[in-house]
Amino acid sequence: MIKDYPSLANLRFSTRQETFWANETKILARVDGLRGAGFRVVFRDRVTGKELSVKQVAKIQDKINASLGIKGGTNFETFEKFRKALDDKIGSQYVPTPADDPAIALAGIPIGKIQDCQQVIQSCKDARDILVLRAMGQKMKSSGKIGFGRQRLDEKHFVLALAASTGSLKNTWANFDVAKIIHQAAKENDVRFFKGLGRKLSKKGKRLGTDLNRCDDLACFLVDFWICSPDKLPDFPPLCFFTDEALADWCDFALTPESDGGHFDAVRKCRQRLKLENAKTPLIKSVTKDANGAIHLGSKVDK
Repeated sequence: MIKDYPSLANLRFSTRQETFWANETKILARVDGLRGAGFRVVFRDRVTGKELSVKQVAKIQDKINASLGIKGGTNFETFEKFRKALDDKIGSQYVPTPADDPAIALAGIPIGKIQDCQQVIQSCKDARDILVLRAMGQKMKSSGKIGFGRQRLDEKHFVLALAASTGSLKNTWANFDVAKIIHQAAKENDVRFFKGLGRKLSKKGKRLGTDLNRCDDLACFLVDFWICSPDKLPDFPPLCFFTDEALADWCDFALTPESDGGHFDAVRKCRQRLKLENAKTPLIKSVTKDANGAIHLGSKVDK
């Protein structure tokens, strides 16, 4: 969801502060990086049975493309020739991968801290799903019958959004019977629904499916930086470690540097709508800007 955000080159914090929040961020990243049981795909040479690397598979694909004269797009018949030629040379299988042992991966982290991190991480995943749905023009409904992650969708709005983005009622996005939704709307004599459906199906011109412009900068900023990637520490504390007051000031400086502030309610309501959870122990309690334009983070280690 990342958009273009202003540089925070004027950010200032002490080495002591950085060490403090970096350690907490590493704990968050360790919990986020904990892997559950899953599968990986193993490619093998049909003749020798040896496992092939991704690069080796790519070279074989390139050779087949060259032999069939494939340079760009292809038709169904050519694709079938490519698929058969590839299948003659490469076999694949799913190999189970064990889950990480929490006792080893999270050794030394108190159980309460782990649970707090898990709650923050899950809230960020939920918020990202909410933004994706917003970008797709979908509408959430707690009693909805269509699931997307842990979110539930308004099924009637789902049909209207499908018609608006594709110009048809062919549903390939979710395993749900569109005809049942329309039949239910007919039983309810939902005239408004059918009027909307007719307008969207008859619409001419470009149709938008997923459009990031439906998501405002503030919502994207919060989700992008709420936690950090398990393999990359950020240049500033993850936003989950800010109090609501500090977060409002931080967003003002990051997104609207010329603003006079006063956006506390807007930032808090946006966080709540996205269902983002703060860490139980906030690290950053204040954000201020001095006369030279430098931004200072205030935390409990400043004393």
